[in-house]
Amino acid sequence: MNFTYLIMAAVLFMAACTPENNQTETPPVYDSWLPLGPEELAGWEENGSSSWNEEILELPAGNNWLSSSGTYNDFQWEMEVNAPAGGAIGFRLADDNSHYWVNLDFDSASMHPSGTILEVARAKVLQNHQPDQWHKLRVEAKGTQLRVFLNDTLVSAAHDKRSLSGSIALKAGSETMRVRNQKIMLWQQKEHTPLLEDRFRADSTRQWQTFFEESLEGWDPTGDAQWDLQDGVLHGICGEQSSWLVSQASYHNFYFSTQFKIIKEDNSGIFIRKHPDTVGVSLQDAIECNIYDHNGPEHAYGTGSMVFQARSWYGMIDYDDWNTMEIFAEDDHVVVYVNGVKASEAQVEKAFNKPGQIALQAGTRVFTDNGPSDIYFKDLKIKSMD
Repeated sequence: MNFTYLIMAAVLFMAACTPENNQTETPPVYDSWLPLGPEELAGWEENGSSSWNEEILELPAGNNWLSSSGTYNDFQWEMEVNAPAGGAIGFRLADDNSHYWVNLDFDSASMHPSGTILEVARAKVLQNHQPDQWHKLRVEAKGTQLRVFLNDTLVSAAHDKRSLSGSIALKAGSETMRVRNQKIMLWQQKEHTPLLEDRFRADSTRQWQTFFEESLEGWDPTGDAQWDLQDGVLHGICGEQSSWLVSQASYHNFYFSTQFKIIKEDNSGIFIRKHPDTVGVSLQDAIECNIYDHNGPEHAYGTGSMVFQARSWYGMIDYDDWNTMEIFAEDDHVVVYVNGVKASEAQVEKAFNKPGQIALQAGTRVFTDNGPSDIYFKDLKIKSMD
């Protein structure tokens, strides 16, 4: 064989084996748990310091964090965390404007309790969760759907499109953060659909149905509340017992919008999908989109929350001016916006995935020294999407 040919063949073989010319990549492993232990985290970017104590990763207090060198799209990320003074885990970290952080804060009065996806979804507060204990944390990202579980309980969920890919990270709080049994499962990325609210807002094939322009036609009062209508403004007032104004028609999938005005600490709400056969209105047969701010961030379900379903942020409304509430409902998926900001989102229970009436709660007196409570509505309209 020609010697020159042998040399050329050897050079070509070596070139093909060098990293910069190797076109073969290890394919990702889907639907199987991949451990994130000392070997796997050895290539992560580190700011500050971290250490391993047997099988426990320790991140000292301060601005100490670990960030993956690779990016992740759709995944399930699980770990046990001991963070007495808080901390956070980040995912889909692409840049300063495209990222998500899950907060760790076991103060029930915090604006961002443990499991909150910052600026996206506020977490429910679970009982008997002590900060100095180990807690199981799971984050799921599938397209635009984001969910966080704390000790196997879903505490926050939302659909958000700011980032669909990026690195993941662990960040300590003001005390050492400990992590163990960390693992991740990759899912094959699928094309995501537009957000529910974006689809319903963009739909121009359905017509708005407006109410209370001249009369209360199409609505029936319950209880002893007083309802007055002047110049398109509906005023509801009652005493200590709740009363409602209930639509005669039922709606399943819809886009609802109204403006409202209330003074701080007065109590009202917009109930959706109320069962037509029930006489009263209750949380057992309807979803309440709350209008009620009592004692700051500690209040369990403030204005914009879906009571028992999903929490909202605190301080979303102006008590001296008109505010806007929008409600989007599609099967078991419900989203509430207040003043243009997503307040809460939930996949509601099966019992609420049905057509039902809209019920406006008259202002209810909460504190006896404040006298009767008032609520004002205007520009109330609904677009059926069925």
